[in-house]
Amino acid sequence: GSMMPIRLPKPLQRRDPRRLMQEGCARHRIVVPVMPVDGALWARISAQAYNVPEDYERLATCRSIP
Repeated sequence: GSMMPIRLPKPLQRRDPRRLMQEGCARHRIVVPVMPVDGALWARISAQAYNVPEDYERLATCRSIP
């Protein structure tokens, strides 16, 4: 499949998932669904033909979203 869930790092686990999605889009131009599953926040990433490796690198650096 082209979709994969990734568990968000500890600093982001206490954040509001809706707020994380809004900030990711506004600050980093990244659209990633974030949802709680079994008490942890997960992001669902997908590989698309229009994505480039730099898009995933930018997502990986989003740990600093305040």
